[in-house]
Order: sequence, then structure tokens, then C-alpha cells
Amino acid sequence: MCFIDGYKAVLLEVCSMAGSRRTKDVINDLADARSYAAINAKALDCAIGMVKDRGELLSSEVESAIRSLRVGRWFHLRHTTRYALLLDEAVENAYAIKALTNPLHEVVGANAVSFEVGVVEYKSQYVCDGIILNPLYLGPGVRKSLNEAYARIKGEGHFRTSVVA
Repeated sequence: MCFIDGYKAVLLEVCSMAGSRRTKDVINDLADARSYAAINAKALDCAIGMVKDRGELLSSEVESAIRSLRVGRWFHLRHTTRYALLLDEAVENAYAIKALTNPLHEVVGANAVSFEVGVVEYKSQYVCDGIILNPLYLGPGVRKSLNEAYARIKGEGHFRTSVVA
């Protein structure tokens, strides 16, 4: 909850900075703010500063995680008992991704899905922010190709299970 509260405060500050009008759909507001921050490099830094200036609690771990935010299109290949297996859009790296609350396959309703999401480095793990945009369900041919790509990636040593310090 500490991360979720800090992330939400920062993204809502980004929303204000972007001049976006808040709606009743907080998740949509957060998604818009995250998209804005993804194309405006300094937005997160400014928002973090403003949240801290207001005296809101933002631990160094949470601040560091927010600064590590990577927004992009990811391939969710499958879910294990401990993590979701995501491949980056270029299909060059694979990651063991933890969820903040519900497992990703429960959120998107399936395995083998491509979607836009934010990934942060939090407490030495890769964590999905859970704000999922534009899911695209993948057919058996694409799943087979992604499984082959994952085997290659793993063989090349590009499967990341934890953040290397």
C-alpha cells in the first residue's frame, strides 16, 4: 500500500501538471497521467518534488521505484505461482514481474496477452503498476513464437528475475 499510495499521489500530481481535468474514474486519470509522464521526461521528477513539498510521505524506496518507471507494450506469456512472465516489446528480454494486488492473468482474464503497462523496480523486484491499457489477446501462432523467443532469451541469459544492484 505504501507504493500504491505514493505512486497514486505522484501520478495525480502529473495529471494536474498536464492540465488534465480529474474525472470520477481514478484509474483512467492515472493512466492518462502515466501516458503523459512517459512522453514528458521531467514530469515525474517535478511531480515527486511537488508531492514531497506538500509534506506527503514518499519513502526513498517508493521514490526510486517511481523514477524507474518504464511504460511500454509488453507480452504477458504466462503466470507462475510466483510471478508473471513478461517479454519486452522488442522480444529481447524477459522479466519475472510481480503484481501489486491481483495477479496479471486475473486482471486481463487470460495468458498470452499484449498490453501497455508500467513496470518499476521496487524492493529489488520488477513490479507491474496494474494500469493496463489496450489489451490484445494473442492467438496460438503468436503464443508459439513467443514461447520460442522466451527459450532463446533465457538461453542468452536475458531473463531477469530480480533487479541487479
